[in-house]
Amino acid sequence: RPCPLLHSIYICWMPSLIGTIICAKKLTLKTMGSNAESTNSHVHDGQETQLSPLWRRKMKTFFDTIDKKGNGVIRKSDFCRLLTRINQNIPFIVLYRQISAFTKAFEHIVLNIFWAEMATRGGDIGDSRTVDFDEFTHNICMNLKQENVQVFKEVLDYIAVCFFKLIAVNRDQEISVDEYILFLGLFGVHEEFPINWFESIDTNCNGSIGLIELRSAFFDFWLGQNVGPGTYLLGRLL
Repeated sequence: RPCPLLHSIYICWMPSLIGTIICAKKLTLKTMGSNAESTNSHVHDGQETQLSPLWRRKMKTFFDTIDKKGNGVIRKSDFCRLLTRINQNIPFIVLYRQISAFTKAFEHIVLNIFWAEMATRGGDIGDSRTVDFDEFTHNICMNLKQENVQVFKEVLDYIAVCFFKLIAVNRDQEISVDEYILFLGLFGVHEEFPINWFESIDTNCNGSIGLIELRSAFFDFWLGQNVGPGTYLLGRLL
């Protein structure tokens, strides 16, 4: 039975999303206890791979876009600020009739997926809960284990589609350089960026980013161990 939230989004976007997974599955990461065995490797498509320094830098980049206070921990309130930035941009980007669907979708992504599932792995997800970088990377790498990675890919696919539909507002349904700057701004990244950040995602070199390319960038950012199309998804690596 489809998740009601995902089903409502599917109805709004049906013409362009037929065949995608978001109408068919409730996307929930497998929650593990805080005492789950630590690991410094993951299994991707049946192959075990050591977690690379580059992967940790990408995770640090995401972590610091959330930890705007720079105190080394992230809280629910930090994700609420991300959600506020997104919601402030929604009315200027999407049609009025779609605002409610987008608002619900990104509340689900930011608070239920980014915070309650990816950052904390469930359990205590209250206002006083804090997660430092080591715990964050541990919790993320649990999603890279062989038994969890397929669901994680489906979740990433859902997130990528939602961000693409929010940002790609021009008629050709491609993300331009200006729209990519808007995407970075949602995460509080406002620095000028080298064009090669954009070009690394634009793998077919047509001057814009399509949905398939954004999906690949999301997959590469969270799963990839080497330089790939998602290395600079959120800007300069830390």
